[in-house]
This record gives sequence, structure tokens and C-alpha cells, in this order.
Amino acid sequence: MPGVSARTHKHNRGYGLDNIVSAMTPKDTLRIISNDAFLSKSQNKEEVVKLPYEFKGTLIDFTISTDSFDDLEIIDELNFG
Repeated sequence: MPGVSARTHKHNRGYGLDNIVSAMTPKDTLRIISNDAFLSKSQNKEEVVKLPYEFKGTLIDFTISTDSFDDLEIIDELNFG
């Protein structure tokens, strides 16, 4: 949710995850496990599941489609001489 933050520092604004989600393409997925919840978010779907256990920490996983990336020229050999 935009504007929500842990407020651990005065400069926190709570827009980090919202910025990431707003830049996602339809093939991208964000998954977060933290405390007793699992969040799976794509551009068209959001799912939150309460876990039957406490996960101590935060695990973040992104699946990013490269379909929208520009083609990359592969350089076989670099010459720094």
C-alpha cells in the first residue's frame, strides 16, 4: 500500500514496494514471506496466505520477464589494452 512504512527512520516514505509493483509487466511476479504471511503479487492478481508457522526474517523473490528488455549484444572478448 503506498505511503505505509515501518517508520524506523524519519526519511522513510513507504513507496518502495509500490514503485516495484507499478513497474511490473504482466509476466512478472513478486513473492514475499515474512512473519506468518506469504504474499504473491502480479500485475493482475494478489494473494495473501496466513502461514501455519512463524518465519523469522523476510524472504523476497522476484520473477522478472526479459521479454520487454532490449536485445543485448554479446561481446566474446574484451580488450582493455
